[in-house]
Amino acid sequence: MRNDATSSIIVLIVLAILGGLFWISRSLGASFSSVCTAAVPILFSAVILFAAWRFLDDFALPLIAGFFVVAWPSIWSVLDSIASGGRDTDDFFRPMGDPLINSDWLKWGVEALFVGLLATAIYARHRRRYW
Repeated sequence: MRNDATSSIIVLIVLAILGGLFWISRSLGASFSSVCTAAVPILFSAVILFAAWRFLDDFALPLIAGFFVVAWPSIWSVLDSIASGGRDTDDFFRPMGDPLINSDWLKWGVEALFVGLLATAIYARHRRRYW
């Protein structure tokens, strides 16, 4: 007789993650595929952030700011899906132009804010180190 406890736990964890992503997609009004597509790079970035933070504890603020700089562009597909009424953006046509949530001003503006936060965090870390 086999012991399938480990595989059962893995299946339950995967189902819980998929259920959480489904709940997030329904709460935001985005498509499930866009939320899953955005979740993968965010999770990989979070794992790298955690591993780097474990070894570079003094660089916590620059690492967190760098995480936001890297993770924000992966959310753009979710913003596109929200603007398309919960559909994938490839199959939806908006003749009147993009709404604000889908505009390049919002996407690149927030990215510029995150890059500014990263530069400020690096400057604060550099200043604290040498003074």
